[in-house]
Amino acid sequence: MIISQLNSGLGNQMFQYAAAKSLSIKKKTSLCLDISWYQNPASMQTVRNYELSVFKLKEKMLYKDAAYMYYNEGNAFINKIINKIERNIPYYKKKHFEEQMFEFDINFFKARKDAILTGYWQSEKYFNNIADTIRNTFTCSDNDWSEKDKEVLNVIESSQTVSVHIRRGDMVYNSEVAKVHGACDLEYYNKSIAYLNDKIQSIVFIIFSDDTEWARENIKTSNKMVFVDHNKDEKAWLDMQLMSRCNHNIIANSSFSWWGAWLNRNNNKIVISPKRWFNTNKNNTSDLLPNSWIKL
Repeated sequence: MIISQLNSGLGNQMFQYAAAKSLSIKKKTSLCLDISWYQNPASMQTVRNYELSVFKLKEKMLYKDAAYMYYNEGNAFINKIINKIERNIPYYKKKHFEEQMFEFDINFFKARKDAILTGYWQSEKYFNNIADTIRNTFTCSDNDWSEKDKEVLNVIESSQTVSVHIRRGDMVYNSEVAKVHGACDLEYYNKSIAYLNDKIQSIVFIIFSDDTEWARENIKTSNKMVFVDHNKDEKAWLDMQLMSRCNHNIIANSSFSWWGAWLNRNNNKIVISPKRWFNTNKNNTSDLLPNSWIKL
């Protein structure tokens, strides 16, 4: 069995699921989701909830920390032997396989058949081999759409549309999160809009943001704009689904809109993403963004 330890928000949960699903298929074994992290909100920088339930997954849930159980539920003598053995084997062959680097790790697929995975695994290279399966898994049904969603869908299906995701929230107002990530600035959005207007005629921009007031005041273009602000809280995931239905995408440095663009099935889509994903150079992001995406 492959056990994926989930944490953080919806976009990161999707990366963690997709990579683990790919590994479980390769190893011909089952997948279990460890959601114990969400039982301790006091430890979170930004409070998050387990959100993959919206996709009606069939995998079993584990409510106790899998790695903790593995190393602590046995007796001290057995644990001492386990630790001694695991010190002498490659990290990817340990029962608890922890992510070693931000970029794609080719050793991921050498993991054990009964591995516990801890990491973000933020690259399509972990699951491109099952891309159709993942896209089908992360797609909503017609019954999920509200009347307001259907109104936006009508615009999307009858126009040449570009989704624009503007994430602010904790990236602006939480000093610790802002220090690491930071929100994309207005110059990035202006350059992205100009780039697409130079390539495509009569664009309608569909604007998604957790700060719609800021977006209305700052995003300026002569194009028609539709601001989507009705999907709140447990319905927020439907914004990602609407993004994926647009012809093209402008994303933020956010795993949420990364997935909105990646789930877009348009073979001719143009995706614009920020070159700078973090405020620091600590992480190598070379494998985060697909090669076909435009980095501005």
